[in-house]
Amino acid sequence: MKKIIFSLLCLSLFAFTACQKDDAPETNRTRILGKWKLEKAIDEYYQPISTLVDREEITPLDPDEYAEFKADGKIYVHSPSEGDHQVPYEFVDETHVMIEDEVYEIKSITATDMHLYQDITDNVNDQRFVQNAYFKKL
Repeated sequence: MKKIIFSLLCLSLFAFTACQKDDAPETNRTRILGKWKLEKAIDEYYQPISTLVDREEITPLDPDEYAEFKADGKIYVHSPSEGDHQVPYEFVDETHVMIEDEVYEIKSITATDMHLYQDITDNVNDQRFVQNAYFKKL
């Protein structure tokens, strides 16, 4: 009888461990975690909304600057020239992240690259601001 109970116990343990779920698939919420270095940002200003009046390409001045997204909902910004500071972030949904009070669309994110996009239209003043920011993972 002890052998039957032991066999059933072993069988049930085997079945339990065999039925455990695989690791959850990686999402943007997990891909964003870590240190990112801004490669370049492209800012475009339109006025009226359909007419481009200014385009500026920005590259970081300090090669040691980076932003570290942590699971605690904060971005730790390291900047030797401007000092370190923190800003809050949260996911609006799987493809949009709010950084401070600004919402960015995650156009793409891989293990090594991230592209954030923002399009702000002011219909009252007939203005539009578009930003594309490209990052490399450190």
